[in-house]
Order: sequence, then structure tokens, then C-alpha cells
Amino acid sequence: MWQDMYYYASSIVVTTYQPFSGTGTQNVAFYRDVNKFDSYNFFSTWTYNSVNSRLPFDYYFGLGLFGQTLDDFKPTGLYLGGISTGAVINDNSTEVTTSYLMLMLGIYKNLDERNRLSFGVRVLKEFQIQNLSASVYLFPAIQWDMSF
Repeated sequence: MWQDMYYYASSIVVTTYQPFSGTGTQNVAFYRDVNKFDSYNFFSTWTYNSVNSRLPFDYYFGLGLFGQTLDDFKPTGLYLGGISTGAVINDNSTEVTTSYLMLMLGIYKNLDERNRLSFGVRVLKEFQIQNLSASVYLFPAIQWDMSF
């Protein structure tokens, strides 16, 4: 799956220089970045559709798996409003990758030979995320499929 992800990121970069002899120095830089990131991520899905003309509608269900990442993010927007407080800073740059398990449930109606209208719900379970609480998301879905 190729996607554009828009982000707003605040970063603090602490650089320490320690020479072989003498006193070392430490620089603190504050960054705020607002941009988009082009990313190629895996996506896999399996869907089962019923075909039963005796019912006024048919049903479907499916499972999917996909991920998102900002692994290559580097702060670039220097922010001069930051103040160095001597706080301990940890590198959390690996916490920008997550995966989702998706369950799809719904009904659909064939409008004619080339058009189908679906109504359903997508449930996403977030996992593979570090030090943050994983979440469950619920998305209603309406889809119009057209064949040419």
C-alpha cells in the first residue's frame, strides 16, 4: 500500500561531544515539523462474499493486516522557542511503527450487472506498538463498486 501520511512532530535532539581530554559540551535543539511522508507499507486482506439471490441482500466478511511506519523520520524544522531545562531525554524514534488487524463485516446489494452498494463496519485492532497503549478503532463503511 502506497500512502501519504501527514504528521506534526515535536522533537528534542541532545548532542553530546566528549573529547579525549578536557570538558565535554552538550547542545539541545528543539524541532517542530509539519509535513507529509510518502511510505510503502504491507497490506493483505481476505474477503468472503455470499451470493444468494433469494435474499434481498448478500453479506460479506473479511480479515486484513497492514502496517504504518515513519522509520526514516529526521527532525528538520528548528524551533527557537524551546528552553533547555536539563531534563532527561530518551530516544523514542522506534515508536513510529504500528500494525493493524482488520475485521470487516457488512451487507451488499447488486444494483445491476456493473454496480454494487455495500454497507458495513471495519474494526481495527492496533498492535506492535512500543510503550503506548494499543487501541481498537471502529469505522462505519459505505462502498460503491463499479465494473467497466
